[in-house]
Amino acid sequence: MLEKENLGRIAQIIGPVLDVAFPPGKMPNIYNALVVKGRDTTGQPINVTCEVQQLLGNNRVRAVAMSGTDGLTRGMEVIDTGAPLSVPVGKATLRRIFNVLGEPVDNLGVGKTVLIMELINNIAKAHGSVSVFGRIESKVALVYGQMNEPLGARMRVGLTALTMAEYFRDVNEQDNASVVGYQPTLSAEMDATTVLSRGLAAKGIYPAVDPVDSTSTMLQPRFVGEEHYEIAQRVKQTLQHYKELQDIIAILGLDKLSEEDRLTVARARKIEHFLSQPFFVAEVFTGSLGKYVGLAETIRGFQLILSGEFDGLPEQAFYLVEVNGIILPTNNGQIGLLPNHAPTSTVVDIGILRIRLNDQWLTMALMGGFARIGNNATTILVNEAERGSDIDPKKLIKLLK
Repeated sequence: MLEKENLGRIAQIIGPVLDVAFPPGKMPNIYNALVVKGRDTTGQPINVTCEVQQLLGNNRVRAVAMSGTDGLTRGMEVIDTGAPLSVPVGKATLRRIFNVLGEPVDNLGVGKTVLIMELINNIAKAHGSVSVFGRIESKVALVYGQMNEPLGARMRVGLTALTMAEYFRDVNEQDNASVVGYQPTLSAEMDATTVLSRGLAAKGIYPAVDPVDSTSTMLQPRFVGEEHYEIAQRVKQTLQHYKELQDIIAILGLDKLSEEDRLTVARARKIEHFLSQPFFVAEVFTGSLGKYVGLAETIRGFQLILSGEFDGLPEQAFYLVEVNGIILPTNNGQIGLLPNHAPTSTVVDIGILRIRLNDQWLTMALMGGFARIGNNATTILVNEAERGSDIDPKKLIKLLK
């Protein structure tokens, strides 16, 4: 029960904004929680919580409502709680869904995006951390503000989640979802933007995250390391240059570009496809097994693409897979085989087979044959084969002459 020690009355309502008048000397502090309780004109109960944002003078404050203001009228009684908004923290929040006020709303279908659910899955399973924006197993609490909620709720929902997250970090000494091991304040990590691109979604590339427009204050060498930062910047520069060339390509065609620009376009398209990933939480919809690619493997993959190691592979070879496979010579040219490649059969031509194992390329000279690909396995039957390390270049040159 709220004690009615400090009462005010609604003086004005402008959408989600309320101006409230209090008696002289009874003004609430900024960020105090105000509660409007009563009944509307139809007799329905009203319970609206607001947060003081501004002192207007003349014994009035301006507050933002955390829920709808329908049914509120001027003159209604407002209770100053004398304290900021508060929410539950600790183990009681795990496996629960909360709104901005910390009220459980577990029975409400929230329809979170597959992207967020996949992040939650990976944080919980791959890193063993606690995340405070979703519900997977027992390590997650979800705090959210729906798009149909007032601006006040969506404005403050991040701080509600932050309060729960910092409790796990500071009191329980548990790891939180983060790109660094220790943070003076988790609020610094909220300064990030993930932009989803309709253009990428139209190409069937998921997650449709646009790395060029997405930003994070944590992407700095002192947080992620020099190598990670350098590769990330090169990836963004390559994709940005590709964007700049798209108008020229649309008007004049790819053939009108310089050789260097065509190479940039080819690598950018490979990067776009390499950024795709089969999701664990979408397995039931796609029929493809989810895959988690670690940071080190991701950085290494981008290094290889940017360095030109895979210039001979088609861009489709990088779709929903990690870079770790083989290059096979066929009668139709070279093909790249990566994990989860579609089942197929092909004639093997005379040429060099390249196999990438433990960050090294192994080569074999093949004298023609047949290959069958399926179930993440490749079977190659050839007339004759010899490992590249066993071939004497001088003898080979002499033989060819």
